Amino acid sequence: MIKKMKLLIIIIAIAVISVLCFLVFLKKCPEYVNPKTGHMAGGCFFFWQKGYWSGEYLFKDDNVGAVGTKTFSEISGFTFEYPVFNGWEVKEINKVSENEYYIKFNVPRDVELYMPPQLNIKKINESSKQTDNLWIKKNVNGVWYSELSGLMGYGFFSNDFRVIITLVSGGVEEKGFSNLVALNKIIDSFKFNQ
Repeated sequence: MIKKMKLLIIIIAIAVISVLCFLVFLKKCPEYVNPKTGHMAGGCFFFWQKGYWSGEYLFKDDNVGAVGTKTFSEISGFTFEYPVFNGWEVKEINKVSENEYYIKFNVPRDVELYMPPQLNIKKINESSKQTDNLWIKKNVNGVWYSELSGLMGYGFFSNDFRVIITLVSGGVEEKGFSNLVALNKIIDSFKFNQ
């Protein structure tokens, strides 16, 4: 009787551990925005079921989910592009000061949000070349940048000034507005004017 109980406990423990590992496994696989629906899709089970383990299927288009791009050039010295998502078109571009703007996006009618997504852009006129920072990287245009600690955004550095771009959005990732796609487009396209 005791041997049967021990065996039963071992079987239950293995089953619980297997289920937990499977759930963790599901959370570690890549997800993407479905370009047809604008909703998140993916997960390990999806890729195992569809046979997409090679990874070639994912992210063929860097603008997946985007219906177009716009260029920001309102502040002198730099430009960048940002994607526009279906239903999340630009509502307004507001000037706070000569060196600070924010871009507000529309919210689709079927989405309820406390605050619509917005990009905050600020130019700070001070020397800021920080290439000694271990976390700093260079984009394809040769611009030094690094992720902002505690914020969803990046700092871009030149010899004369720096630019801080933050994305404020809450819970929009599964509703067709991809924070990842937006930030990657900004990083890849950011350049200083000569």
